[in-house]
Order: sequence, then structure tokens, then C-alpha cells
Amino acid sequence: MIEKMADEKFLQEKYRHMAIVEDKAANLLVRFLHYTAPSVKTYDDL
Repeated sequence: MIEKMADEKFLQEKYRHMAIVEDKAANLLVRFLHYTAPSVKTYDDL
């Protein structure tokens, strides 16, 4: 599904790696538990 979204330009290619996909719900929950959001530049960083 993620590949089709990127192919159809619904999802920008540079964000494809951010999708968290697992076959089992338990594995997905573990991935969410250990997820660290990427840093975001803000005006406070200037």
C-alpha cells in the first residue's frame, strides 16, 4: 500500500521510510512503543 501511495504521488517519496508497517498487531505496538519522532526545525532553533 505504501508503495502505491508513493507511486501515485499521494505520499512524497522522502516520507516513505516513516511508515510503520507490521503483519501482526503485537509487533506494531512494540514498534510504536520504541518509536522516536524525527526532530523538527522550529523558529526557536534559530
